[in-house]
Amino acid sequence: MDISQQIVEYIVGCNIESISEETIEEKKKNIIDTLGVMIAGSRAPGCQTVIDEIISIGGRQDAAISTYKKRVPVHNAAIANCMMARALDFDDVFPDSIIHINATSVPVAFVISDYIGGVSGKEYLTAITIAADLAARMGLANSIPSNISGFSFTFQFASIIAAIVAGKLMDFDSAQMQNALGIAYSQLAGNNQCYVDGAMTIRLQQGFSAGAGVLAAVFASRGITGAKDIFSGKFGYYNVFAKGQYDPVILTKEIGRTFYGVENTIKPYPCCTHLHGAIDGIIELCATNRISSQDVEKINIGVNQSAYNICCEPMGKKRRPETIVDLQFSFNYVAAAAMIDGKVDLDSFQKAALNKSDVLDFGEKKVFPFVDATVNQKSNKSITKTNIELILKDGRKLKNSIPFAKGSKKRPMNMQECEQKFRMCLQKAGRNIADENIEKAVDKIKNFEKLADVRSLYTLFC
Repeated sequence: MDISQQIVEYIVGCNIESISEETIEEKKKNIIDTLGVMIAGSRAPGCQTVIDEIISIGGRQDAAISTYKKRVPVHNAAIANCMMARALDFDDVFPDSIIHINATSVPVAFVISDYIGGVSGKEYLTAITIAADLAARMGLANSIPSNISGFSFTFQFASIIAAIVAGKLMDFDSAQMQNALGIAYSQLAGNNQCYVDGAMTIRLQQGFSAGAGVLAAVFASRGITGAKDIFSGKFGYYNVFAKGQYDPVILTKEIGRTFYGVENTIKPYPCCTHLHGAIDGIIELCATNRISSQDVEKINIGVNQSAYNICCEPMGKKRRPETIVDLQFSFNYVAAAAMIDGKVDLDSFQKAALNKSDVLDFGEKKVFPFVDATVNQKSNKSITKTNIELILKDGRKLKNSIPFAKGSKKRPMNMQECEQKFRMCLQKAGRNIADENIEKAVDKIKNFEKLADVRSLYTLFC
């Protein structure tokens, strides 16, 4: 049996009984976190424009777009929801190969649950756990880091993730699932140039790829066939996009028993995860030494090549950001915001931040990120430690090293902290969501496996 067949049989055959309670509890955290940032992102720049266009196109009223109270074709609902989930860069990330998995799997699972009806909490949890597992395996197996090659694991794998979630919830047999994955592979795309250019396509690509995966499942359900050997075939993913440089063992090792993709970084800051160690380190140094921006002459930030490529280049735009997306991927900006404001939160990435000359000037003139030889460059496909040095005007040098930022697998956010973030996101969304609905949602997510129909949660925000 080839790799693709093994994976298909695993997807079709896996059920909730195969998944540990610990894994289920982690997935509940992913659900409450992603739902919150998706709702908060509903009014982020670009989302309203895209969703207005989707609504104006019209078509079948398959599924609702969260918070918009409009029903659209199912693949378009996936585009909208997944774009919103990624818009604030506040969604979690699988740090070991830098993939935004749940910004696809969780919104797509809600959309499909609304589309077909009667999806239980257990079925939903099973689908998103399998999808996360396989996305993580695909990234870990690839020997060429995403932020080095320029091929985005996040955007490429989103079409596969969405097809898995949709096909599993639609109760596909092996042949249908294989076709869904093959059709998704034919639409697989995604690159990192948007990070360099500070473009809104960071969030839009998340939607495009998810919509492609959902559409793949819809076509597969109607008998359309797709390529079969999409992983290790002559022109399968790893031979086309990874030049054959991959470890096939990772794709199927202990499959169905060990679930990858569980140890996500749930973000306390709404920006690229590469930046979080610098934020933590600067805030710690300022608190411990009772210093302010007035005391600082220079800040050096040592990172790996992957972090540098995404959050430091092109140097001009990242040293003095020109767009909100630039702000979300700039060491210079977040270091300055942490130094001057003493915090980095959703308000740090509003349009007004582009006019905060004190923060922008400080970041441009006093913050210097660099590729640090002491940081493990062999781990360029993952989030690694950050070294911070504050050089003060009185000549002192204060150093800090953050191996694991808050929210990472070594310093995880607990469910209570995720609830707090969820409530804060809904408050910032400006959607006049009733407190009663918020509390109902929290309770339903805590008891997610007991839901008879996931629509009882999703419709609270539609």
